[in-house]
Amino acid sequence: MKKIIFISSILCFLAAHNVFAGGKDSTYYHKISSFLESSSKLYEESHSATVNNESVSLLNSFLLEYRIAKLNKQTPISLYYDKDVEKWLLFYLSKQKHLTDKVLSLTSYYFPLFEKELDKYELPLELKYIPVIESALNPLARSHSGAVGLWQFKYETAKLLGLKITSYVDERRAPLKSTEAACNYFKYLYSIFNDWLLTIAAYNAGPTTIKNAIIRAGGDKNWFAIKKYLSKETQNYVPKFVAINYIMNFYKDYGLNKKDSLFSYFQVDTIITDNAIRYNVVSKYTGVPTKILSFLNPQYKYNYKPITEKPAIFILPLDAIGKFVKNEKQIYFESSSNQQSQEIEKIKITHIVQKGEYLHLIAVKYHVPIQKIREWNNLKSDILHTNQKLILWVDKNITQTLK
Repeated sequence: MKKIIFISSILCFLAAHNVFAGGKDSTYYHKISSFLESSSKLYEESHSATVNNESVSLLNSFLLEYRIAKLNKQTPISLYYDKDVEKWLLFYLSKQKHLTDKVLSLTSYYFPLFEKELDKYELPLELKYIPVIESALNPLARSHSGAVGLWQFKYETAKLLGLKITSYVDERRAPLKSTEAACNYFKYLYSIFNDWLLTIAAYNAGPTTIKNAIIRAGGDKNWFAIKKYLSKETQNYVPKFVAINYIMNFYKDYGLNKKDSLFSYFQVDTIITDNAIRYNVVSKYTGVPTKILSFLNPQYKYNYKPITEKPAIFILPLDAIGKFVKNEKQIYFESSSNQQSQEIEKIKITHIVQKGEYLHLIAVKYHVPIQKIREWNNLKSDILHTNQKLILWVDKNITQTLK
């Protein structure tokens, strides 16, 4: 099969890559793996929390207004200050401070890619903050409505924007491909509304919803005029965007920490090949844990890059490239060998039985055989009790769809 190895410094393919600060020993990889583990629920935390109208006196309103006005001079997006913005600032800086701190630690990895693509499409660089709201910078994030990836595209929208979705590949989860799609979508929305706040609102609610709100507002194409005609979610979306802009510029003043030592955009390289690649085989020959390979290559499902008609990218830490090249023939052979079964990572979870649940229902929900549930939990009968704890070993990809 045709195969190409690209091993230079990232000058030609920089825009196409997520980048990872490659370490040189298992201790470093363990540190990164632990961070990824602790960050895996960022999306759920950011979307399950709510904000109320409690006092926001912990923040200096005069300083906020002054700083946002200063930021507003640096962007074509009309940033503004009001009590809704202040409310979300308090939320991110106090109630969800741990969440914001972890997201900051991922920005060195993702923001350079976003900025490069936004600049290429001549879009405001501040749009890089949209994925913080959408996915908390988690490319595996999946909403209850089925939106997936950093930029949270639904299936229909993704297909219209040219993203590939198959049983093995989901380009909504590919940082470069999904960012290109987002840029095209922003260009389209701005061509309709010619206003960045309305464009951002339309990214959340859809262009038809914003058009209808403009009609209800008597044709006034102004965010503050149409705001009351939108859903609560969209009403909150724009002030969230302004709040994230502020935080990303002034986080140090609020005791937040950006761990640049964990992730960098400029320290990985790319294998370009049409061969199949199994993560457990790559890990065997390079020492890079499968969890990190999955983080670097989130578009491939089941810890497996399939055979492709055209060469496709596979990202590795810089220090692992040499090991891969040295063993590439064996890696491709073992990855494609019929004797090498596809290993799907199993995750141990504890399911608490809810009222009305029964064994067959739980087996269907988690895609596991009833007999296995009996074995794992030493069950003598199929009778379950409310609040009973069941140990289950579930395919990792199944747990993603349940979030």
